[in-house]
Amino acid sequence: MKNYCALIFFKTALLMNPRGLLNPASRASAGDAANAIHQAWTRSCNTRLPWNPVSGAAREVERAGLKVRKLNPSELEVPEEFQVQLDASPKLKTAFESLTPGRQRAYLMHFASAKQAKTRVARVERYIPHILDGKGIDDR
Repeated sequence: MKNYCALIFFKTALLMNPRGLLNPASRASAGDAANAIHQAWTRSCNTRLPWNPVSGAAREVERAGLKVRKLNPSELEVPEEFQVQLDASPKLKTAFESLTPGRQRAYLMHFASAKQAKTRVARVERYIPHILDGKGIDDR
């Protein structure tokens, strides 16, 4: 077991990041998830980090009822590997466009989060039948 102490902050797109304390908690490269959750951590639980400004700002964001704006799927970049499939199949394009915005966003974020092109291709190919059936990425 590794020893470390971490604080997870949500809605960090609405917070300042003094001294660069906050690091992305997700490797997602597309959409608002990459900007909404960050963490501050240290290897020693005895180390005191200046988290008070961040935690105070986080409390103020919650008290004010502020929300992180979710990106519309049209604002997200469509991975090239998926765009090729959409261009090749009007049926797939129609099926994808008929999905709810949240389902579209989930697919785009999942496809874009792969670092290697072959992984993106594999993900796209795996989920084409789901999209054609009108299912979201987590639907069975």
